[in-house]
Amino acid sequence: MPDCSAMSAQSDLSAFHTALKQFKDGLDHAEKEAFRLVELDDLLKEINDLQARLVRQRRGKNLARLRPFLEAIDQLGKVVEVFGNSSEFVAFVWGPMKFLLHVSISWSDAFHDLVDMYEKIGESLPQLLQTERLFHEDTAMRRVLALMYKDILEFHRLAMRYFKQPMLKQLFQATWKTYKTRFDLLISNIHDHGMLVQNQATLAQIEEFRRERLADCQQYEAQRLREMYTWLRSPNHDQASNAENDQYEYARVRKYCPSSGRWVLSKQAFNEWMDPAYPPIPPLLWINGVPGAGKSVLTSLIVEQVRLLSPAPTLLFFYCKGRDNSRDDFVSIARSFLSELLRCHQDILSPFFYDKFSKSNEAVLSKLQDIEELLRVSLLNCAKVYIVIDGIDECRRDERKRITSWFRDVVENLEPPNLDRVRCLFVSQDDGVARKDFDGITTLKIKPADVKDDIEQYSLHAAAQIQLKFQLSDDMTADMAFKMREAADGMILVVQLMASNLEHQTTVEEIEDELQDEMLPEQLSHVYDRIMVRLFERASNREKEASRIIFRWLLYAKRPLRWHEIQAAQAINLDEQSVEWERRRFRVEPKDLCGSLVTLSSDGRVDFVHSTARSYLARSKHIDLSSGELALANLCVDYLNMPGFHQGIPNLTSLVSGGHYGFMDYAVAHWVRHVEEAALAANEEDAMVKDLAESLMILLDIHFMMPTKQLYVSQSNKKRLQVFERLPRFHDLKQAVVWTHKELNSFGETREPERALDLVCVVNNIRSELEQALNDARNGPAEEAERLEAIYGPKPFKCDRLSCRYFYDGFTTAQQRQQHHDKHKLPFRCVVVGCPRASFGMASSVELEKHLKDTHGHPGNGDFPDLDEPSDQESATKPKRRKRPTATPKAKRPRISEWVCYVCSKVFRKKFNLESHMATHTDERQFRCGVCDLAFARASDRNRHEKTHEAREFVCGGELPDGQTWGCGQKFARADTLRNHHRTKAGQGCVRAAPLGGS
Repeated sequence: MPDCSAMSAQSDLSAFHTALKQFKDGLDHAEKEAFRLVELDDLLKEINDLQARLVRQRRGKNLARLRPFLEAIDQLGKVVEVFGNSSEFVAFVWGPMKFLLHVSISWSDAFHDLVDMYEKIGESLPQLLQTERLFHEDTAMRRVLALMYKDILEFHRLAMRYFKQPMLKQLFQATWKTYKTRFDLLISNIHDHGMLVQNQATLAQIEEFRRERLADCQQYEAQRLREMYTWLRSPNHDQASNAENDQYEYARVRKYCPSSGRWVLSKQAFNEWMDPAYPPIPPLLWINGVPGAGKSVLTSLIVEQVRLLSPAPTLLFFYCKGRDNSRDDFVSIARSFLSELLRCHQDILSPFFYDKFSKSNEAVLSKLQDIEELLRVSLLNCAKVYIVIDGIDECRRDERKRITSWFRDVVENLEPPNLDRVRCLFVSQDDGVARKDFDGITTLKIKPADVKDDIEQYSLHAAAQIQLKFQLSDDMTADMAFKMREAADGMILVVQLMASNLEHQTTVEEIEDELQDEMLPEQLSHVYDRIMVRLFERASNREKEASRIIFRWLLYAKRPLRWHEIQAAQAINLDEQSVEWERRRFRVEPKDLCGSLVTLSSDGRVDFVHSTARSYLARSKHIDLSSGELALANLCVDYLNMPGFHQGIPNLTSLVSGGHYGFMDYAVAHWVRHVEEAALAANEEDAMVKDLAESLMILLDIHFMMPTKQLYVSQSNKKRLQVFERLPRFHDLKQAVVWTHKELNSFGETREPERALDLVCVVNNIRSELEQALNDARNGPAEEAERLEAIYGPKPFKCDRLSCRYFYDGFTTAQQRQQHHDKHKLPFRCVVVGCPRASFGMASSVELEKHLKDTHGHPGNGDFPDLDEPSDQESATKPKRRKRPTATPKAKRPRISEWVCYVCSKVFRKKFNLESHMATHTDERQFRCGVCDLAFARASDRNRHEKTHEAREFVCGGELPDGQTWGCGQKFARADTLRNHHRTKAGQGCVRAAPLGGS
């Protein structure tokens, strides 16, 4: 009969082998060979040498404190020796310990901390020889022994990984204090395991103990990671990024033609760049081609090829997207790369990132200096990095230069022996700007001959799909594939668009017509022409108008629109002052209305299929663009003037349920940019401009807050609004516009004396009701929750800062939003890990410094950015004058052009503006003055009235240096009224008296 105790002992010994194997897997060959031969005597000699060195340098450290650890490990070896050869087990403790002591002595703090940790571990380990009998008799005790050994190896693994970093010199001060806290859990585990040995715990108790410890640790790390990913404006580590979603979409195109793009694998320039061992120096490559040549699809293949390399390098890739402020500049690329670097190297980089995060007062990382430092250090700390950036030509000129120059600088300034540590591949169109940016680096141009086989394969595949649908003959199918191939001229996009156009025909005869020689496209724009003909020739007038509306919105939108936002905008009925979601929204998909010119992404974004499609429509005769900006400006302002946005909305619950607020996030954030760009190209005699001017006055009547502090209005701001300068409240309009710009560009707190509009307050009230409605729906039937998410999107919990991306992107839960919001409100966080204030933060740097001094006994570094520092993207938000093709607007049917108030005879150009105005005459006056109890129909009227009770601080006059006074002494409630006084004849006399009195 087999010896059960011997079998059990061998089984437990295998746990030691498993732990050692896992540790060895993280070592290189030289380390394995060196550690395998280290004995206790070798380690003791190293310790004696270090002690002598410390004495010579007068850095006295008592290394005798290491004795408890050395004795405990020596005893562990002797206990394990009973079950098998233990020499290798202890050698891989002595070897790493010798390495760590030798390396860390260059860092006084780290060396001291390591000695302390070894001392604590030694004191935590039980006297193993005294309890040797337990390990022979009790399986649970042998299990505990294996766990202690595994923890010691894990301690060494973490420590070695830290001290082997290439950029340790730059990282040490910022990361060691945070990183060393990772050892606390291991030391605590070892201590508790020792207690388990002393108390002779059962195996079940041991497993339960380890599960609880592991769960606590994972929960803490997950919380920190969520905070950092939000700071980086990135999805959590377990969610797909924009880059990954793009990669999936482009790789899916290759699914039908698996060999697509593989021609690049035979190109010498590409193979040299890819070569892990011998790349060109500097390892830079620029791949370029004409629009539609399949560059992004090719990029997706390159990404996959890099992922196949062994050993696997760090891979960073990004697909730029024009007019999408989350994908068209250096900051967006850097944030994406930082998120991926954190995901790939969490153990090493998490302390560095968290140190920066804790000291930052930004809810979203935006300070360019911090971004560049984080990215540069993180890149250079990797063993090997491959960077691939596609579509740089879609970014603005200044951003193109910043992206290329920054990454070139990193690669070109690498030092021996790491000249290939970072390599970068750029993909873009070949234009004059690109030639300057990529001057001097290896170039690979995509030629028609390169993509010939790809085009042929795709043509055959597309023709086969069309044959299947229409039951075409083999000859006709072959002819179709041939003609698509011949028309391509090196552009795969041409074949894709032609195939889509043919597939959407309705009869074989129509396909034959499209394949006539005279109908075949000679260039890309001709393909777009054929698609537009198909869309517009067969569509009803209503369908054509719907297509034009979507195209105009996509062309002029200030950020990518989601489908639910387009649906919400379509549902607005300005004449009835309502949003009729069920009656007015589109009942067809965007591709049904816009064909293959647009795409609908997995996150709901609707965008053009290619940048060339946008360019084509911008100059197309099919779309009247002469008033596109004005139309969107009018829509946003008129929408915000609707009763659903007035203070004290009585039927808010039903409005939320009915879909009234699906377009709110866009309109509140972007009405100013539409107004300014429309005003730049506007003629004040234009009927739509008059409509907009009237609507702006209504907006001020409803939402203006009468700020007590006036903001400075620059000459450029005045010039942009010049078309409205004759409006009676032009001064208030300028304040509203400047304040909104300030809110869009600053991550600081709103200063109440400057608040010009109540829109953000109104939005917050509406969102509270919306969140409650969604929470209620999620606890009820699934249909209602799905309906509300279809109207408002899947992430309804949104930030209240206009400048923050999460103002419109939002979060899935209120808890996620609160964690993000706390960073806005309490941005100054304690850097001591484990302190509650590391999670909750404080309102000011003064509070933080006091906390550090009072609680932790040391001051902070005080190095915090200015809370009110504008975003680095501020320049991107400034409107630029857009050149538009001139087009004669189509004649419109006659309509009522004037609406007269029957009470005061005031004339309005829009019926709904009259209805908003009528609130001033109603008997319902729910807004009462807090001083005299006088009631008003609107909050803005009440606020304006309350100012009359305050001391009048704008006085005509003052005291001169010689003691004389000037001015008439008349007091005014507002600065602009005082300025108007000075323009009068009497007031000019007051002003003239000032210099005379001082002479």
